[in-house]
Amino acid sequence: MNSFAVKGGIGDFLQCLPFMLNHPEYRYLVVSHYDRATEFFSSVGLTVQEMPLGKVKGIEVCPRQLFFTNPFRRQKPIFTNGPVLGIHLGGSDYSISVEKRFGFPPKNLPVSVWNALIKEECNILIFGTVAEFDALVPDWRNSRSKNIKYVVDDDVTVSLSRVAECSTFIGSDSAFKTMSAMLHIKTIVWVGDYKDEFRDEKFIDPYVKAGVMEVFRYRDLNSDWEVREGVRFCREQLCYA
Repeated sequence: MNSFAVKGGIGDFLQCLPFMLNHPEYRYLVVSHYDRATEFFSSVGLTVQEMPLGKVKGIEVCPRQLFFTNPFRRQKPIFTNGPVLGIHLGGSDYSISVEKRFGFPPKNLPVSVWNALIKEECNILIFGTVAEFDALVPDWRNSRSKNIKYVVDDDVTVSLSRVAECSTFIGSDSAFKTMSAMLHIKTIVWVGDYKDEFRDEKFIDPYVKAGVMEVFRYRDLNSDWEVREGVRFCREQLCYA
């Protein structure tokens, strides 16, 4: 039986899914900081084995693909008419801790970005975790807004599936922006302005070249000027068609 190594986080999983779904008969060994990898793949009918890094040495790496159709169970749409803007400002605890350790600009964007973008006159889906929402918008559970809805689920594949409902997506450098780009949705991503060849080669440059993604690179999110520039960039790129 052929064996393939799947390494990384949820964004890496997404790019490997097309090959894996086309070849469910193969054996997949997963090395990830994401502690629910088995559940993630089980949601689409795949069986994997979670392994430590050393155990996959010499195993062929799973092929990636740039685009796909939504592989997750479809949900009843939250909005039934009008364009939908998706927003995700967070990042995984693992990636944020790595950035902090090396002094890189963090993936998680400030609430000022959120506050500026939710003024758009359209339907808005805001993606995140309970912890992120509690920190950014403490009263989010009591929101009665008709055009702003919060997408949060213990099963990340449920939230990822809802990205397909968006006409345009604005996000941090996270798996949600990868999901959006892979679905051919206009994606505007905020990326820390530091050298990361793997990130740019796998998750940024190919989508920019394909005309799916626009990128705003930042260095200091504590700078009001830089945040304003990022919001201005987003508004210039917005497309709801």
